[in-house]
Amino acid sequence: MVSRNFPTEFVQKTHNSVCSYAIEQLNGLTISIRWGLNRAVSRGGTGIASWDIPAIEEVKMLTVYGFIVILIIGIAPLTIGAQERLLVSYAGFAGFQAPAWAAKDLGLFSKYGLSTELVMIPGSARGAQALLGGSTHFGQIDGTALIAAINQGADLVLISASLNKFPFSLVARKNITKPADLIGKKVGIVAFGGAHEVSMVLALKEWNIPRQSVTLLASGPAANRLVALSSGGLDATLLAPPETGEASHMGLPTLAHMTDLKAAAFPMNVIATRRSFLEKNRDVVSAFCRPIARPPTSS
Repeated sequence: MVSRNFPTEFVQKTHNSVCSYAIEQLNGLTISIRWGLNRAVSRGGTGIASWDIPAIEEVKMLTVYGFIVILIIGIAPLTIGAQERLLVSYAGFAGFQAPAWAAKDLGLFSKYGLSTELVMIPGSARGAQALLGGSTHFGQIDGTALIAAINQGADLVLISASLNKFPFSLVARKNITKPADLIGKKVGIVAFGGAHEVSMVLALKEWNIPRQSVTLLASGPAANRLVALSSGGLDATLLAPPETGEASHMGLPTLAHMTDLKAAAFPMNVIATRRSFLEKNRDVVSAFCRPIARPPTSS
């Protein structure tokens, strides 16, 4: 049976925050009631019997508010459990990113009892950081930052993979017709520390072009880079389908396909999570991997 609970640490932290807030409000309620009593006494009375109508109404409202606060304390854990959601990052809209967002859009995660929320985080380094910081439960990223982080002792683990080659094509402006023309030019990549940078460095090495002779610029998502390329802000950039098709329609030539590199074999699209999360939620992780590895058949 698939676990239906949020990570324990998340529930505990959220519940503690709600309870702390409720206690603060109850303290405020106590102070307000004392103020009401003092107000009555200062008017020559001895207690509730001498309060005026507005004062009585205020205390009634404060009493109701107190009950609401107590209810918040009691039902907070139940509310969190009912609204559980797994946060999943993906790096973009290229075709090879399909495993995560297609499974979400087709309702495949829900067939395994999972509620997921997808968020786009361009670049594997940022995706790995989001995982490490606890901002996401799963990350669909490339292996570059993930492997580097694991080698440095990070609490991350690779749990599945869907692509083992660079899927990029190097698209350039019309005046660039061969790799040697890249010398002295600006090449846009999504971010540093990911597969874009690795594939470009390997390509330059294979083409016998010194790395320092080409300027690599972190230029964000593919749509941004395509606009920069068409306007002259970049001389070349790495793209994947469907942006390669759009570039072709715009008359921009494809200079090279990274799949043709001798060093093209690479863990390009993988699913990662925190090792500590895996150890505590093996059923959840197993259920998450199923629609990606083998989508459920229709009943």
